[in-house]
Amino acid sequence: MGDIAGGPTTGWAFIGGSRHRQRGAHLASNGLSGGKERAAAGPDVTGGQGAGDRPVPDREALQQQEEVGASGSTTTAGTLALEADLSSESTTSGTTGGDVDTPGSGDTSDAATGGSSYQGLSSSKDSLTNPSSPSSCPPLSQALLASRARDNTIMLGMLSSSQTEFGLNWLSHLRRIGLDYFFVGAVDSATSALLASMQVPCFDYVKEAADLLGNITISRTTFLWGQEGWRRVVWLKVKVLLPIVDWGFNIVFTDLDTVWMRSPLLLFDKHPHADLMFATDLCSTYNAAGEERLEWGGMKHNFNVGLFLLRNNPRTVAWTHAWYELGKTWLAQRQGFGGAVQAAAYNLTRVGPLKPHPKDSRLFTAWNSTLYLGIIPPYLFANGNTFTVQRLHEKMRFKPYVLHLVWTYNGKEGKRARARDVMLWQDEDAYYSQPSFVTVDLRPPQMPANYNNKSLTKPNDMYDFHLAALQLQLAQAAAGMALAVASGRAFISPKASGFQCFCERSWMGLVNCRMWEAQDLQLPFTCPTDYLFQSQYFDDEPQHYGFPIDFREPSFLDNPSTPEAVKGSVLVIRPTAELQCRDCVEEEKEKLPDGATLLRVPSKLRDKQLLPLLEPYTRYRVWRLQFEGVTEAKQAFGGFQCAKAAWRFDRRIKHLSFSWCCRNDSRIFEGVNFIPWYQKEPGLDTTC
Repeated sequence: MGDIAGGPTTGWAFIGGSRHRQRGAHLASNGLSGGKERAAAGPDVTGGQGAGDRPVPDREALQQQEEVGASGSTTTAGTLALEADLSSESTTSGTTGGDVDTPGSGDTSDAATGGSSYQGLSSSKDSLTNPSSPSSCPPLSQALLASRARDNTIMLGMLSSSQTEFGLNWLSHLRRIGLDYFFVGAVDSATSALLASMQVPCFDYVKEAADLLGNITISRTTFLWGQEGWRRVVWLKVKVLLPIVDWGFNIVFTDLDTVWMRSPLLLFDKHPHADLMFATDLCSTYNAAGEERLEWGGMKHNFNVGLFLLRNNPRTVAWTHAWYELGKTWLAQRQGFGGAVQAAAYNLTRVGPLKPHPKDSRLFTAWNSTLYLGIIPPYLFANGNTFTVQRLHEKMRFKPYVLHLVWTYNGKEGKRARARDVMLWQDEDAYYSQPSFVTVDLRPPQMPANYNNKSLTKPNDMYDFHLAALQLQLAQAAAGMALAVASGRAFISPKASGFQCFCERSWMGLVNCRMWEAQDLQLPFTCPTDYLFQSQYFDDEPQHYGFPIDFREPSFLDNPSTPEAVKGSVLVIRPTAELQCRDCVEEEKEKLPDGATLLRVPSKLRDKQLLPLLEPYTRYRVWRLQFEGVTEAKQAFGGFQCAKAAWRFDRRIKHLSFSWCCRNDSRIFEGVNFIPWYQKEPGLDTTC
């Protein structure tokens, strides 16, 4: 397990995503200051079909929101401030019941959204979308869509206030790749005003949203997954399709928790016989390497209605209307696990025999053989797992068209964290430059020799090793977090090559520590941030949970947005027992190969002893804590001299403890429980 103790006896465990809240240097080593409390906001709504109902593909057989911000208790057209998440219903969370996200505060100012703004394209088309001094988006019309359509095609997304940050991130990437044939439907008044003020191609869909909700009573639970408000509002993204298909447009429909990397128009040309093409929830592919075709097996795989291409013709127009009519029936009868959009699409398409198209064997008949449907493979329309864990696009040697932030944990926090991990999230400049930082060089344990040999390694032995390995690594990270808190710095999660996961994380159960459909995954892999940390718990309720931790993702120092003045100013702190003194340091004269300065310090020092020794080195923007000279993590930094400060830090870390779901025996939710660390150390000052 390596030479650093701290596995089962240390007990650190975390998971989750991250919504950063800029604070600056807000912490003192013996007290708590700064760290504003998270604004109270109930959950917004995202769909929740877990992936556990997916059929196991057999290749041989295959070859045969919170609440509405209205002033009253009922919705009113034109005043609707919808805090409902309109993102995909498919696999987005670590729960089988669905992904209930936590909405943003609804603040739509530049400060709240990272200072982003979309600059309207300068052309005569803009007059339709960007009237002078607009207070809201224009109404949806055929002329409006035609003003920006490309090859009679529009990209369409729907946005509510709860997803403002995701919408702005989505827009920034469309602008980066030069994609301009899109429109955003605003489903609440605040969003309509924001998009209009930013000159984003948009249309107002507020009245239609209010009409669909009707006179239901609004409460804090109205838009929770499966509740009546949620059941109705998720159908907005189907209802909006009806006039658009009737007007004859092809559609690229997209949830806004996506990052587009290239235009999908080429797919219409590559697959001229396809009527509908959907993304899939697969975490692997049955295609051969280098194969840029639709997914092998077609309709046998589950698809995701948050990303699809529709070629306009009489068949797809009829199917779209049938989809919505089925939804109305289900809403009235309260069927379809909450009237889910995805289930209704399944219900329609999977009726009748499956027959391949005579000119494209990857297309299959659907809806009683009235149209042809294909599945876009998960390395071209990537999801959170295939892009960041499986890294299928690299194995298959293709650049994805889009990354859909599903197969992530902890709702919107996890989606944001996953995007940050791969440097696909747009943050404000201050996020990258302020304050100064602490990180650690992890020393993960040595993996057993036959760990990837499934015939020689027992699954439960793999799981036990994985948990112990996580505890070991997280103990080291916790030492770095403690130093960051004590010194008033932000904590950078170890670099992308840092945290090693020796087992997948899935709420569906695993086979050989891997997704059942991805048995070729080589272990270990780099842990996504949302596998490890719930970032909403880094800084919430400091008066109750103790010191906030200002967190940055592992790719932070590789991000082009991080100033060179930060990247090039690194002090490596190497605690060691070889120094006989307790009040001295030893600076290496020659720089390390990466240009960093090496400073040896005595081991086991607490904040009141170590920080004065580091005072001459505060000019370094990054302190990098190492563990080479110690045998366990807490010897690298002895924590807090003040008993109250030690208690506050330990309480924050305890707040981050978690269970790693799932294993295939009675210990299905076994994980790592917090064991107090710093507050149990002898000799703490109880008078501070």
